[in-house]
Amino acid sequence: MKHNLNNALFKTRSRILSGLKKIKNILGVGSRLEHEILENLEELLITADVGVRTTQKIIHNLENSIRNIDKTDFQAILRALESELLKVFEKNSQREILSQHQLAECKTPLKVILAIGVNGVGKTTSVAKIAHRYKKQGKEVLLVATDTFRAAANEQIEIWADRANLELVKSQYGADPASVLYDGMISAEKTGKDIVLVDTAGRLHTKTNLMEEIKKMNRIICKNVQPANIEVLLIIDSTAGHNAVHQARAFSENLGATGIMLTKLDGTAKGGIVVAIEDELGIPVKLVGTGEGIDDIENFVPADFVKALLYE
Repeated sequence: MKHNLNNALFKTRSRILSGLKKIKNILGVGSRLEHEILENLEELLITADVGVRTTQKIIHNLENSIRNIDKTDFQAILRALESELLKVFEKNSQREILSQHQLAECKTPLKVILAIGVNGVGKTTSVAKIAHRYKKQGKEVLLVATDTFRAAANEQIEIWADRANLELVKSQYGADPASVLYDGMISAEKTGKDIVLVDTAGRLHTKTNLMEEIKKMNRIICKNVQPANIEVLLIIDSTAGHNAVHQARAFSENLGATGIMLTKLDGTAKGGIVVAIEDELGIPVKLVGTGEGIDDIENFVPADFVKALLYE
């Protein structure tokens, strides 16, 4: 993971390292040192899109943790920052998508991953990556394409399904998404599939009717699958910045997201949004897209993420 994550976080890390270099240069300049260090760290975190509220919490804790360390010891200050960032992730200990214990237990009952999110975040690509990953593990996987609102949606998911040799249930443009999902669930049960991955249409988190439609789809899944075997995976575009937090909050309040996958992390210099999401919403980031290839997907490991942010 470390290599791919390091590559994906290159832009964010470059911005943070530039700020850390500035802090290193002010070490040992006098009595206002601690104040300057904290001010610079605060600016650094905010520009990385950690968010004002989360940044203030981290800086408050840092003020206490660096009080008794040598203020000329840059590495000690860096370790203190690393420790405070890691604390943000501690409240979410469950980061597995459908835990391996569940998957290894037996082929039934069925497991379902429902991918949700706004338009353009990379849901279809993410669903294909996850499906491909499980197939490589020997699981029987079915893709269900419920985005019937875009004429090109079926074509896009068919390309991914063919590329990864994945089974796909779809319908024509304009079909009822809930009906397509129902057909997919029946097919999965009849053919003994392990996991169903549901690709949905992009929902604007501000559109109530679209939210209600996906709630209907969720109810169909719940009729056939135990709640513990359902993952409502919110796909978020890392380049959306702090707007991603607002999206995540709305989706979680309406649909009860159980986890998050971050896409396009390699396309932003503001990867600190991961910290803000976890701190403000308490929803665990479980997966990260690290590139455009079908294998460019990693489990999210907080320690690896923080190190990739702070160290060359």
